[in-house]
Amino acid sequence: IDGMVGNSFSSYVRDYDFSVLLIEHSKNQAKFSAPDNFGVLHGKLFKHLINSAAYKANFDKAPVICLSVSSTKTYYQTANVHPVLG
Repeated sequence: IDGMVGNSFSSYVRDYDFSVLLIEHSKNQAKFSAPDNFGVLHGKLFKHLINSAAYKANFDKAPVICLSVSSTKTYYQTANVHPVLG
């Protein structure tokens, strides 16, 4: 069974956005907000990866994108089901 595709350098940039930029931006804020450029670099890097000739030559699958977030909203399972993990 082919493995998942999805982790790349852009994932490290995303982690930096959450672990460093968002925390710094949120200090002493009365209400939650995100920096204006939050996630922009990660998105550009990820789009560049999946549109690259190297990605298309080596992978037949779409990348897996997983986000874990916490908020007051209710989350529902989507129709996407992993063929092995469920």
